[in-house]
Amino acid sequence: MKREIKSFKEYSKRNSFKYAFLPILIIALFVAVAVVFGLRFNARHMTKTSSERIRASLEQDIGELYDKIEAMGRDDLYSALIEGKGTRSEAMYDYYHFKNSLDIDFVLSIKKGHDFVLTSINAENLRKFEDKLRIWERSEDDRGIETVIYQDKEDYSTRFAIEKDLNIKGEAYRIIFYLPRNVFSEAINVPSSTINVLVGGFDQVLATNDNRVIGSAQKFAASPVNEKVLDLGGVNYYFTESELGNTGLSLITMNKMSSLAGILAYLIAGILGLLLVAWITINVSWSIISKKNTEAIGEVIETIRKNSKGDLESRVSLPVFEEFEPLYNEYNNMLISIDQLVKKNQMILSLNKVDHLKLLNSQFNPHFLFNTLESLRYLIMFDKDKANGYILDLSKILRYTIDNRGFYSTVDEEISYLRSYLDLQKMRYEDRLDYEIEVDEAVGKNEIPKLILQPIIENSLKYTYKIQDKLKLMVKVKDRADKIYISIEDDGPGIDEEELKKIKKNFDNYASERGIGFYNVNKKLSLLYEDYLFDIRNRDKGLLIEIVVEKEKYV
Repeated sequence: MKREIKSFKEYSKRNSFKYAFLPILIIALFVAVAVVFGLRFNARHMTKTSSERIRASLEQDIGELYDKIEAMGRDDLYSALIEGKGTRSEAMYDYYHFKNSLDIDFVLSIKKGHDFVLTSINAENLRKFEDKLRIWERSEDDRGIETVIYQDKEDYSTRFAIEKDLNIKGEAYRIIFYLPRNVFSEAINVPSSTINVLVGGFDQVLATNDNRVIGSAQKFAASPVNEKVLDLGGVNYYFTESELGNTGLSLITMNKMSSLAGILAYLIAGILGLLLVAWITINVSWSIISKKNTEAIGEVIETIRKNSKGDLESRVSLPVFEEFEPLYNEYNNMLISIDQLVKKNQMILSLNKVDHLKLLNSQFNPHFLFNTLESLRYLIMFDKDKANGYILDLSKILRYTIDNRGFYSTVDEEISYLRSYLDLQKMRYEDRLDYEIEVDEAVGKNEIPKLILQPIIENSLKYTYKIQDKLKLMVKVKDRADKIYISIEDDGPGIDEEELKKIKKNFDNYASERGIGFYNVNKKLSLLYEDYLFDIRNRDKGLLIEIVVEKEKYV
């Protein structure tokens, strides 16, 4: 005869094991295995992809240098120069044309013995530079082109050179390309989770994005575990190693076997999947279990529904089984705690908003301060009276910036600050900068967010002078009934339309370097106003920024 189960606890335990625990255990094991294999595949794939991308970049630059030095050995232009028949200007034109196309600032030297035939820099300075070098490693390819690694005798840094011997009418000459110290840094330091190392023929580390791989005497510090894994400081890394043509250099790319990013990605996916399956399984199990207890469970569910809709005052009040009474009491206590926590969090959010506004107001460009002080240092020696005026402008700016009395200032105060800022910039740029400011008298005493105009002006100055010599700014603050209209126009180069779309689309984060100033302005407006306009668009010549806010209506 089948034993009758009266205890809800015993009934739930037996059926939960049958319908929920075993399936969840099996799924958890499957997810764990999948995570392990997924991490292995992801680390190997990232290592291989990163290595191929970096090697292609390095080989392209080095290959062009090798091809050029070989071509120079056959070029009549340089042969004629060596024989005294050509001109230096023609050779230097060819050198600069090639250097600019490659965007590598290498130094050219053509020597006969210890004498210079042609140099791209001052010969005396080049000789001093060569005297500091000693050969560390030398390799030669099948074209007779040598890759030479030098070590600086003074600071022990590594320098690279590509060299080729010439024989013209029985005389020996040598063409040398001295490469800059950081020639491989750009390719090695790509955004990646991998460790990238460039090593020479004797395992010397020549360039890397992680100094942990540098051991004693500049040797590569990692040791092999097997043909696919290296050990570095007790941590295992997948790695790939590939040679860079015939240069004698090798590229090693390493990726930690337990990459944090990979673990998080796979675990999150696994946990979400597990929770989904568990929720479905437990609901099915609970439906079977609760057939005889629908009245009690229904009362609990109804209370939970009310709570989920924000009614935290509802409480569970009907204990049916003795095992349920502690649960009901704990649930009711939890509701009380949640209600208190919600009220506390509302207060914290309000305080966080204040802290965020203080942070935005405190941001100050140190480059502007440095440039201003440098200009004042020289101006004081020639015109103390004018320097005193600019010092007063700078003191006004600093006082205004660190004033923590509030997040708003009047239009007159903001414009006064802006004039001081522009006067200091005009001290630096002189006739290259011109500006006009128009302010309706009616809005002078109205309040607007503090420090909202200067980041926009700073953005115009920063990007205009990269492209053109002069800039004109027009700032207008107009009265529009119950709103204040602000516009800033410049005659600069504007913003590429694709970049402008990207900036507007990502106002809520730093999507591009150029969008940081606009982000700060938009963030400040969003924290202070429920309804506002902030727009950026290109004109026929230059950029137009518009801001519209309500008078004295803040969040």
